[in-house]
Amino acid sequence: MLNHPNWLLYEEAVDAETCERWLNAGRQVEPQKATTYSQGEDEEDSHRKTQIRWLSNEGPYQEMHDVFKRIALDANQYFQTTITTLPALQFTEYSDVGYKYDMHHDINWNRQDGLHRKLSIVLQLSDPEDYEGGTLSFAHTQNPDAAALLKRGSIICFLSYLQHGVSPITEGSRTSLVGWFEGPRWR
Repeated sequence: MLNHPNWLLYEEAVDAETCERWLNAGRQVEPQKATTYSQGEDEEDSHRKTQIRWLSNEGPYQEMHDVFKRIALDANQYFQTTITTLPALQFTEYSDVGYKYDMHHDINWNRQDGLHRKLSIVLQLSDPEDYEGGTLSFAHTQNPDAAALLKRGSIICFLSYLQHGVSPITEGSRTSLVGWFEGPRWR
């Protein structure tokens, strides 16, 4: 495991066979256009170009949630935030040249239900040989070793308020599984 004050990286935490199985399971769900907090569903967003699918915490997706919960609980021993809920996971596809997600954070500060995203968790499902570009990076903190982060099955867990993004795909396709452990509002 590689660690930094703002993130933890679990290299190859999920084996390649499981990643392939999860890729196939995720693709069984109907895709949706990805949106951001500040964007309406009918608006075009120049900051994000991805395709997403929401995976509930039941049936064939329960195993995915169980792994994310285990990682989050382990990581939270380090981060020491109050986490209570893991909603549906986001199966995110950067499926063509130019697909990207500009720098952003994962918290909707205007949320009215008393919860905020606390820990962001990203699992690399794709083999790094299947694409170029599509690099996850942070804006205001040290980035993890790129080779370690790109390994299939690697999971990075970080504080949801960190600015991060995914550079444009230049060749191939990248798929990740993303989750956000929520808890009481940040203070």
